[in-house]
Amino acid sequence: GATNPVLDTALGSLGDTWYTDGTCPYLDAISLTAIKTSGDARIDPGVKRPITWFVGYTDTLANYITKLGTLNCEWITPVPIHGSSTPAFEIAAAETGDFASLQQATPGRPAKTRTIPGVLAGLTNILTYTDRDTVVKAGGSHTRNQEDGTVTIGDLVTTRTKTDGGADTTDWRFTIIIPNLQFKIYALENTFLASPFDQAIVLADGGGAGPTYTVRPSTVKTYAIALVDDWVARGLSTDRDTIVEGIIAVIDGANPGRINLLIPDVPSAGLRILAVKLEWNFAIAA
Repeated sequence: GATNPVLDTALGSLGDTWYTDGTCPYLDAISLTAIKTSGDARIDPGVKRPITWFVGYTDTLANYITKLGTLNCEWITPVPIHGSSTPAFEIAAAETGDFASLQQATPGRPAKTRTIPGVLAGLTNILTYTDRDTVVKAGGSHTRNQEDGTVTIGDLVTTRTKTDGGADTTDWRFTIIIPNLQFKIYALENTFLASPFDQAIVLADGGGAGPTYTVRPSTVKTYAIALVDDWVARGLSTDRDTIVEGIIAVIDGANPGRINLLIPDVPSAGLRILAVKLEWNFAIAA
């Protein structure tokens, strides 16, 4: 057609099915607004299905930074190769597949230095350190040309730079926070929707033994600690003792069939800066 299709119906059809990563071939404001609206709906507590959408970009660095200024969405990760002859939608699709594969094997692992398969370098895709710093702070990813003509990821960054109230934020800056949360949401659901919780009755801690299908707040806390230990072992969370100390499980004051669980998680961060100070001096002759 002469214009890009309306995405609302297609995005709405995703429902509450798990889709972790997707490609958006369009860069117009209407399409990207639809992506944001859909992403915001999918993180709602009633859905809990966060998703990362990749979009490609081949225009100039200056225009890229201008474009980033019109976006503010944690669900959109741009993948720029400035001056590349590879179509933007192919760049997005290639990175979607590679990122999904990496996160399936090692959730929450940074994609830095990974080759974007099947794409061509761009003559103007040569950025200084200052350029990259500016791009990241503006909510943009960056890539690097290689001598063999391939392109690798510099870092993947979401376009979320402001809170809903307009304040600066870095909470959602790097894309890997999303697969980190995806893994944990999936683990929580699979744990607490299965045995022994699926056919349980709720009893308070400190009472009699109860039947084998009894669940208490302490039961829930025990399972939560096991999940945290797994997250730490996988490198998804850090400061294990602080997290465990803050876990709270209590029977709801208004609903005796409900147990409220709080896990004050501390997600791990990808290594991005290794600051080294080298000190030296000429030896003084004796």
